[in-house]
Amino acid sequence: MASSIFAIVANAQAPQRTILAVGAHAGDAELTIGPVLAAERARGTRVVILDLTLGEKGHPTLSAEQYGAQKRREATSVAAALGAELEIGPYRDAELPDNEDTRRWMASAIRRIRPTLVITHWKESIHRYRAQWKATVLGRGALDAGLAAEATSGASLRTA
Repeated sequence: MASSIFAIVANAQAPQRTILAVGAHAGDAELTIGPVLAAERARGTRVVILDLTLGEKGHPTLSAEQYGAQKRREATSVAAALGAELEIGPYRDAELPDNEDTRRWMASAIRRIRPTLVITHWKESIHRYRAQWKATVLGRGALDAGLAAEATSGASLRTA
């Protein structure tokens, strides 16, 4: 009997780790933590990259449409090379609203992806809007995701 119990325990699988890498623009997460994501993917971790915008207004000579298309191709290519899933948010560059609708959208994404770890911009980033975004949209979205999960299922959704 003891051997059958050990066999059951040995065959039980731990929940899969899922890393959600969130960037304000396509390329932010990919460039800053791409090697970490690649290493985790090689270990079997599910990796999801969520670019909230394409960053389409960031080129000095290309139109936003041209640069957005280029950034989408680049993000898709990098995600494929990493073995990661890619999601691109519905927001336009420099137009990410700090409001309840955005927080709800972020909470919905977190609940759907169910990350065990969320990685995003550094709070002391030289780009103040990224730090502010992290503190408001992502932070509040994560809180809302956890509260909604607890309210509907009794289970807590934990993010790091």
